[in-house]
Amino acid sequence: MRRGVGRLTVENVVMLGLASLGLVGWLLFTDPMAATACAAVADGAGLLAMAPKAWADPNSETLATYALAGATGLLAALAVEAWDVALLLFPVYFCLGNTATAILIALRRRAVSEVPAGTAPLAASVASTASALNPEAFVLAAQRYSTVPPGPRHCRNLPAW
Repeated sequence: MRRGVGRLTVENVVMLGLASLGLVGWLLFTDPMAATACAAVADGAGLLAMAPKAWADPNSETLATYALAGATGLLAALAVEAWDVALLLFPVYFCLGNTATAILIALRRRAVSEVPAGTAPLAASVASTASALNPEAFVLAAQRYSTVPPGPRHCRNLPAW
């Protein structure tokens, strides 16, 4: 996290532990269904770990990355020859997880762009999106990350290498 903007929190440590367990399970299980489920858990922990930052500063995430990843998961699910849960588990998870993340980023960007002049950006954006996404869990995280300036300007003081 040398160039990151987050802090090491209890939630981040839990997600890192969950991702690590998922990775270990993926390596150890010989059953394809169990190994695939562990891979999905590991990847999902990564998505959940970045969600509070995406909520607080949606312009710091690339919307196209998650939207295209969701489309990739959909195409992978459609390309499966046999409709078997073991074969569909990861592509369906990948489609749903990344599409949900893209929707989160898009809705938050819209809410942040609608902040009236002179209003505290974080408070107004959280309030304007509260009814759309039931953000109780994210409001606390957004307050935690509220010291991060909006958009790519937070990288302004980094060395130019």
